[in-house]
Amino acid sequence: PFLDETAFDSVFAVSNGTRTARIGRDDMGVPHIFGDARGDVLFGTGYATATDRMFAIDVLRHVGRGRMSDFLGPAGGNYASDRGLARFGGYDEQEMQDQIDQLATRFGADGSQAQQDVADFVGGINQYIDDVRGGVDGAESVPIEYIALGLELRPFTSRDVLAIAALVQRSAERRGGE
Repeated sequence: PFLDETAFDSVFAVSNGTRTARIGRDDMGVPHIFGDARGDVLFGTGYATATDRMFAIDVLRHVGRGRMSDFLGPAGGNYASDRGLARFGGYDEQEMQDQIDQLATRFGADGSQAQQDVADFVGGINQYIDDVRGGVDGAESVPIEYIALGLELRPFTSRDVLAIAALVQRSAERRGGE
């Protein structure tokens, strides 16, 4: 069964002025996201994802572009990863933006909904980044990986989500769809 907001000792509200979500965590730390509209829930999902996995999704957006060396430095494994992705046909920034821009034209209402869903999800990630960088009351501090590696938290875009999705798709292709 689904839990409602009353099942949690505390529920944290997050908003960017357009979207508002409420996030409660169960005894295992799993986020449960509430909102008044689909976009609010996707916004909250982006925020919770960033809260739990900011560094991981940052790594994935760089790997998906074949740009791991730019992010984590010139280690041999990073170069090998970058070369491998380039060989398997990663998309450049304009190609990714073109794919996003063409969703509504190619898929009608479903494409428009996908564009909005991704925008709301990315909005949640970016609100987390803004809250952390701005030291908002109740926000977490900058994730330790960024401090240890001297990296900066940078905003996400819809292209970042596409880069991660393309990486997942390429990984499945190499395993024969498994």
